[in-house]
Amino acid sequence: SRGRPAAKAGMAWGRRAAGLALGWGCCLLLCCAAASKLEVFMPAVVEVESEGTARIECNFSIPGNGSYTYINWFYMDRSSRVKLCHITGSEVVEENTDYKGRLAVGEDKALSISKVTVQDARTFVCQVGAGTHSVGENGTELRVYKVPEAPEITPNPAGISVQSSDIPQIAHCVSRNGFPPPNITWHKNGEQLQPEEKKVKIPYTLTRESSGLYTVSSSLFAPVTREDRSSRYHCTAHYWLRGRRHDLESQRVNVTVFYPAQHVKLEVLPSSALVKEGDNVKLVCEADGNPAPVFTFYKRELEDNWQDLTSLADTNSGVLNLHDVNKSSSGLYRCQTLDLDDMRQMEKDVELVVNYIEGVRVKMEPSSPLREGDSVKLSCDAHSPVALDYQWRDERKLCLWQMFIHS
Repeated sequence: SRGRPAAKAGMAWGRRAAGLALGWGCCLLLCCAAASKLEVFMPAVVEVESEGTARIECNFSIPGNGSYTYINWFYMDRSSRVKLCHITGSEVVEENTDYKGRLAVGEDKALSISKVTVQDARTFVCQVGAGTHSVGENGTELRVYKVPEAPEITPNPAGISVQSSDIPQIAHCVSRNGFPPPNITWHKNGEQLQPEEKKVKIPYTLTRESSGLYTVSSSLFAPVTREDRSSRYHCTAHYWLRGRRHDLESQRVNVTVFYPAQHVKLEVLPSSALVKEGDNVKLVCEADGNPAPVFTFYKRELEDNWQDLTSLADTNSGVLNLHDVNKSSSGLYRCQTLDLDDMRQMEKDVELVVNYIEGVRVKMEPSSPLREGDSVKLSCDAHSPVALDYQWRDERKLCLWQMFIHS
């Protein structure tokens, strides 16, 4: 009875061993089945620049170190395949396709395609036959790229008013001859702009040329302020190459911005404190609007009437020229500006003082006839809008400062 368990144990061990043997047997069968299959290895994707040469490798594994019987290369045209060439041994038979004359097969059976165009962006299939080991095949997607031309930016040639009721167009951007089509972004003072409802619009158009390459056009619409007269805009074309994004930037441009004047300045050149009779004087009027407003000049007369001097002025540059001024040229002058965009008027006044001397007279005390040895006092007086300095000279031109002449 003690032997039965042992027998049972032996029987159990035998079943486990048999099961183990069966398991190993299955594994060996599976491994052998996998090893008996002809396999073709190809890169999933090959990228090449337009007009370049694409090289597509075809590597394969044949069980038992067997050799291939033939190799066929195809390309996929929609859902059907088109044979490119048939290879047996060292012989390559090229089919009559659009690729004829652009194909080459290397010693490693890799397919090379020269002068690649964007129309060549498709899947290519390598099929390997090895006698009784049947057939294996695989495919590679050929991706063709063409770096787009640097984008060209054109600012709005008419200029933009800050008072525009519509969202104005800032600039237009074009990037030509790219594949696949690039993406265009807009930037203001180095910061990217995003579309914003009722504020920023960035429409674009995509055109496929006869060459198969793409032209992308984009416009930027956005409001402007006075401060944007110094803003710098540019556009950027973004494209992908070998899994990385690349950028091409346009030139940076300014946009002409129109805005009304907020301040007016009127000054006398040279300074009014230095103007004297006979001088030539300029009254210069400046406004901080763009474009410059229309300038009109006036001079105040009696009873607060204003004389129009516009005929003497350059109304575009805001300069009033006064030649050979005299004391009657003194007075209050006014510059008036008119903004033709909103018909807004502003004005500024300046006082012109022309320095002069008149009514010079000499008084002698006493005024009665003098005898030799008498003392005499001479006094000089004159009229001027400014304080005067007096000098005395005798007939010999010698300066006699505050002197009394005694006998």
